[in-house]
Amino acid sequence: MKAFTMRTLRFISTHHYVKALQKSMVSVIGISFVAGILMILQNPPVSSLTNFEFITVHWVNFAIENADLLNLAIQLTLGLIGVYTLVAFIITLSHHYQLNPFHPIVSGLIAYLFLSVGFIPTMTGLRLDLTYLGYSGVFVAFILGIFVVEFNRLSIKILEKIKSRSKAPQRLSLPIESTLSSLVIIVGALIIRFFLQQNNVLLPDIIFNALTPFLRSSNTLVFVLTVILLSKLLWFIGINGNSLILLSLTPMMVMFSAKNLFAYQNDQALPYIFASGFIFFEFGVLPCVMAILLFSKNKAHMSSAKLGLLPAIFNFQETLVAGLPLTFNGLFLVPFILSSVISLGGAYLAMMNYWVNKPLFVFSETLPSLLGAFLSTVDWRAIVLWIGLFILSTLVYYPFIRYANKKVAKVVLPSE
Repeated sequence: MKAFTMRTLRFISTHHYVKALQKSMVSVIGISFVAGILMILQNPPVSSLTNFEFITVHWVNFAIENADLLNLAIQLTLGLIGVYTLVAFIITLSHHYQLNPFHPIVSGLIAYLFLSVGFIPTMTGLRLDLTYLGYSGVFVAFILGIFVVEFNRLSIKILEKIKSRSKAPQRLSLPIESTLSSLVIIVGALIIRFFLQQNNVLLPDIIFNALTPFLRSSNTLVFVLTVILLSKLLWFIGINGNSLILLSLTPMMVMFSAKNLFAYQNDQALPYIFASGFIFFEFGVLPCVMAILLFSKNKAHMSSAKLGLLPAIFNFQETLVAGLPLTFNGLFLVPFILSSVISLGGAYLAMMNYWVNKPLFVFSETLPSLLGAFLSTVDWRAIVLWIGLFILSTLVYYPFIRYANKKVAKVVLPSE
């Protein structure tokens, strides 16, 4: 049973869908970062706590004077992130199957636009609603990307069989292969949109309505701690928990950030804590690295910590997980889990009680977490909270490292 579970988890974590999802999210990191900076410029953090005239007056004036330009830039970056993610996902998955990605991209984009762009009535007629082309449509983009590439692959297989039987000339069969799947996908999307239009809904609306119970439960402390527990246990058995657990939740978390930003811009209470920037309060292996450097007398541990320090600052855990190692290391399992429970639990309670802003902006997870926590919330109190939780998370390792030091001393003394 144990071997079967391990094989299943490794199969999922290395599946080409998961790999394509991971690579497509990484590919739009630059766009997300630029969009985050633009949104911060557009939304000065003016409140009773941040109303410093020497900063905010000029900031507010800049945002007002350049509102149109900032809106355009944000619409072309964050507002189309779903489109960019779809393209990246289709390219990655097509390369896995050794397919030409051009036609899947074209048909996928047209289908995505047909099924995700709505209409908003105005005094002068209708205007396009592009909401689901941003982060709110990323989840739909992944589903549609899988369908488009798989359908294209299936079409090519069928046509290859037809070619082998009919012996059609190569110059005639190639255009057929290139256009058939695209034609079916586009016509199919048009037909689906026609029926959806009768009920005045879009495909993303249907998907999100089906996921509503899950989305509601995912904003609870129990869900957050369960997710991080599963992620840590996967790291413990040698599987990248971030890729398998946290990455699969990324579309939901960035959607929560978008909804928080919309509420912020309309002077409403921010509804979601478990948004994208919340993950910057999960310190990964950085507390372990700092605790070893501060308290350990084990030369092997010290060497691993020094090697893992720089990657850990940028939220890469593999160096220490494999080098210490943390995999199947019972001594460090408890503090490895407990440090994250303290940091995420403390951050959740602080945000729930409005001591710190909930996350608004989306930034790459490779950003140093202290900087990411501040930029995603635009709240100086997030820096104070981060430092306090980081100190506590580091101290959790102290008794376990002290025990390891005693084991080293017992080994050294007899030889002396």
